[in-house]
Amino acid sequence: MLTQPFEFGEEWSGATRESESPPEFPVRIREGETTWLELDAPHGPRWTLHGEFVVAADPKGAWSVRLDDESVKRDYELNEDGWLDADGRFSLRYSGAGPWRMTFASLDPRWGRLVLRGSIRPEGPELRWRGELQFARLSGRSLAGKRGWGCDGRLANGLQWNSSFELREDSTFEDVWIPAGHVWLRHGPANSAAAATIELDLAPGERRAIELP
Repeated sequence: MLTQPFEFGEEWSGATRESESPPEFPVRIREGETTWLELDAPHGPRWTLHGEFVVAADPKGAWSVRLDDESVKRDYELNEDGWLDADGRFSLRYSGAGPWRMTFASLDPRWGRLVLRGSIRPEGPELRWRGELQFARLSGRSLAGKRGWGCDGRLANGLQWNSSFELREDSTFEDVWIPAGHVWLRHGPANSAAAATIELDLAPGERRAIELP
């Protein structure tokens, strides 16, 4: 009767970690017999991200927060998610050094669908992060009646953001909340010669009237 050692590498649910040593599961398989075993593919120690995202709005609106492991090759999302509390605080569990992509998202009539993303690289079992979001407000009209506009920019804390807003039937818009800083307003596909693009520098709390193409 033959006995053969067999080792399993770490490959689970479509994800592989190239930066970590795969766990081993020694087992002997005997010819002509059925061998039953239980496998446990550990993801490493579970650590905690303690964060605070200060949104300068009253009310602050509902905000989700999510971590995605950018170091994992996968055909599904390996993530942790949650919600900001009333003070903008959150705690998420994670494992591994990452880097991790952190995403904040909110659906609110004041700023539409606003998404902010940034990368973090933990250096220990606990990580503390703090960020701020301040707004300016835009009103105006489109001379050519272009209805849908996309917005994007980058905050001082490194978060990149994007949002969008729609003009009214009369081609006007009023009191649209836009993250303060250097902002691009776009109509049409990005990097297209036909796209209309406007660059603005908006101060926190600023209210500005503009004309769009």
